[in-house]
Amino acid sequence: MYKKGDYEVEAEGHHSTVKLRVSFDEEKLTKIEVLEENETQVFVDDLKDRFIPEVVVNQSLNVDAISGATKLTKGVTSSVEEAITEAGGDPKTFTEAAHVTETKLPDADVTADVVVIGSGASGFMSAITAAKAGSKVVVLEKAGNLAAVNGVKVSGPFAVNTPVLRERGTTLTVNEVFQHVMNYTHWEPNSALIRNYLEHSSEAVENLLEIGYQFKEANFRFKTPFVDEKGGFHLILTDVDKRVRLWTEAYEKYGCSLIRQPKKF
Repeated sequence: MYKKGDYEVEAEGHHSTVKLRVSFDEEKLTKIEVLEENETQVFVDDLKDRFIPEVVVNQSLNVDAISGATKLTKGVTSSVEEAITEAGGDPKTFTEAAHVTETKLPDADVTADVVVIGSGASGFMSAITAAKAGSKVVVLEKAGNLAAVNGVKVSGPFAVNTPVLRERGTTLTVNEVFQHVMNYTHWEPNSALIRNYLEHSSEAVENLLEIGYQFKEANFRFKTPFVDEKGGFHLILTDVDKRVRLWTEAYEKYGCSLIRQPKKF
């Protein structure tokens, strides 16, 4: 069925070109190795530990994509198809194979004072805030790893009167932002809620500084009046891989139980 040997192919990932070695014996695909990449590490780990083994064991590319890394998954899938063709095989035998499903682990009983659904930016901040106040917190996240959630990947929050802004000498006030937002929206949103958010917005930045984030004040990428000495945008300098580690360590430090979608292959 195949010409026995090793075939090196390239896949376009999210940040880089991923080089792979795909090996065959006469009957099947036997191994896929990642030779070179410059991708987010947790996604590479998922590629090596889950995606590639499923492809090899099942002789199928019809497996679940890596959550949060669709481009990387598609790139690897296409490159493996290319290797199959070079080895004299038919990629359709892999792409048209039955969908490979994972077996869910048994249900478990968990008790908590607070249950947070989703470990995005709001979920993460809610969880550690409740935990620091003494609550037993459980966080439920459908993604396979924290790098897949949007909160880890955002460029930075907007906030007022934070340590970052005070150090820079920014003069922006809660009242200035409140008046702009309400006038811009013709006073249609809940004004008390907007005011409360702005008055407490610094707490999010303080929490992130506490767990190890690094920021610098920067102007928005789009036109707003909040620039220069009136700026309030906090550009995150910490790379994504480190953010994932910091979030994981924060959950552990404050006693939050993070339950990701439990599966086994």
